[in-house]
Formats: sequence, C-alpha cells, structure tokens
Amino acid sequence: MAATMLSLMLGSRATCPAALGFLVAAPLYLVGIWKVYTSGFSILSVDKWIYLPYFLNREAGGLAVLSIILLVVKSGVFRTFQSMLAAVGKTALSNYLLTSILCQFLFLWGPWKLYGKLEYYQYNYVVLVIWMINFIGSTLWLRAFRFGPTEWVWRSLTYLKLQPMRINPSVPAS
Repeated sequence: MAATMLSLMLGSRATCPAALGFLVAAPLYLVGIWKVYTSGFSILSVDKWIYLPYFLNREAGGLAVLSIILLVVKSGVFRTFQSMLAAVGKTALSNYLLTSILCQFLFLWGPWKLYGKLEYYQYNYVVLVIWMINFIGSTLWLRAFRFGPTEWVWRSLTYLKLQPMRINPSVPAS
C-alpha cells in the first residue's frame, strides 16, 4: 500500500492522491462542522462529528497536502526559493548560531532590549527579517565558499586537517 502511494505521489499521477485526499477530508470536515454548529456546539456532537473522524481526516488531508507540495516542487515554480532554502540548509549550524546571536542582541544585549516589549504579531516581523538575513546571507556566502564558517570548523576538526573552504582557491580573497 505504501509503495503504491509513494509511486502515485512521485510518478506522473501525483494529482490522484491530492484529489482523493481532498475528496475524503473536505466533506468530513464540512459535515462535522455543520453538525456541531446545528447542535449548539454540544460536547457530545463535537466528540461524535469532530474527534471521532479526526484520524481519517488527518490522514486524508495530510496525503492531499503532501501531494500538492510534491506537485509544486516538481513543477519548479519556486526554484529560486528552493535553492535559497537549500543554501540555508547547507549552512544550518552557522545560521543557528547567527540567529541565536542576533536574537540575543535584539532582545537582551542591544540598545533596544526588546524582551517583553513587542506584541505577538510584531515577533513575526522579527522572524521574517532574520529569515531574510539567513536566506540572502547563506546564498551569497555559498557563491564563494564550500561550507558555512562553522561547518568548515566542524569539518576541519572532524578530519583533523584544514579543509579547502573557497570554491575557487586560485582567486584570492578580496
């Protein structure tokens, strides 16, 4: 069963699991919401119409969303975003440390000391700015270097010798 689903999702017929998942999950959710609403949100109707079919809804909806994500990835619509996300993944430890230091500076050490001063929605702006720094910084860094700086240190310590860091070592650092 799993092999069949995997071949459907990865093959040319990836729309089939998406359609099937949405055809199962959407009516169950809609009927459940309608029944709970018409009963005045009683706990018994919530249990019967929302909680009881939850497993089937979750599996069908998850399959549908996964199939849609796979279709989008295979189509190449977000190729630039995917390459930037891959760059962040290649420099994950460096980005983790950079994010930690930036947040410590913003919220505790820096002149703003924003800890406890922002509303919840404002934290989303902070996250967006930090992710943009990670996306752009990692992409630019990996144009010149093989690894992130912390990944280079980690790899050099692992192999007990300095690893080549620049992509083109004949070009001197500017």
